[in-house]
Amino acid sequence: MALKGRDTTKAVPYICEKERDNLENPTIFWIIPKNMKGNYTALERLRRASESRNNRNVINPAKMFDADIENLKTFCEKVENYEFSEAYPELSAKGVITVNIKQNAAEFLADLDPTVFQEIEGASTNWERLAEGEKTYQEYLKQK
Repeated sequence: MALKGRDTTKAVPYICEKERDNLENPTIFWIIPKNMKGNYTALERLRRASESRNNRNVINPAKMFDADIENLKTFCEKVENYEFSEAYPELSAKGVITVNIKQNAAEFLADLDPTVFQEIEGASTNWERLAEGEKTYQEYLKQK
């Protein structure tokens, strides 16, 4: 059987591993799968976030945050059922909302648990993991 690439133009619903046991109102990330080109682009952003100090490459946190924002915009379309923390009073006052990543990427990324960001970023390049999150989403729809 021949290998076939995955459609990297359509977002796939993904539910994080820590929410898969309780599907009452899970946070749903709409992730656009990355191909190798998308993966290399993310690595290029990481390279630009580093700078040389005393003959060593170190990460500049501000540049890294900007790189993560740009990376997030390439693989995440929107996030459903998310509630901002009190660190963002205007957004927190809205309660559980759908976050448009193109509009609120910086606030969302600053508010998001770093381990969740690592998981969704990893899912964007791991189609098997992405399929598991999508399968859980289908179970959620049946239960709803």
